Amino acid sequence: MSKLLRGARRDSWDLGTTNAVRPDDPTSARDFQPYHEASVWVIEEHGSNLHRIIAALASKRTWPSNLDYVLFDEALVRKLGITMRQTTGTTLDEEANKRWHRDLNMSEAQALELVREIKTPRGSSATERVREKDVLKCLARAVEEGRIDLAQLEPKVRDRVQTELSKRASGN
Repeated sequence: MSKLLRGARRDSWDLGTTNAVRPDDPTSARDFQPYHEASVWVIEEHGSNLHRIIAALASKRTWPSNLDYVLFDEALVRKLGITMRQTTGTTLDEEANKRWHRDLNMSEAQALELVREIKTPRGSSATERVREKDVLKCLARAVEEGRIDLAQLEPKVRDRVQTELSKRASGN
């Protein structure tokens, strides 16, 4: 069964953080706005493309930093009657954009129910976090494999990825 990944703000998802909201609070769905086209990424079984999607998402950032996201079962979308359609993403990894990007079309009520379903069984931590150093490693690998063009990255990200590539080349 495939999972879906949605970028998230950890402070609004994880209980115990300053800005956390309860699953029944209407503001809990803010990471799924606009409801009519919430962007998600298909993560293949066993997470075989997870690092590639992380690199793709990070490729559009202006600053290298941690990347937070939520993962949930694709079956949940069907259960809630949410429409999912394949669309082309806008990252610098063109193949990932075509193969794994989807848009969820849903009402506000469906978005709230989706958030409830994601948050409730997980207890205090609904999000996953990829540390900045690991985000940079994912980006460096994508550049090495020719999936992302280093020159197209934002300057601050490009500089940090170049440093990571230099470390890799020297064996550090």
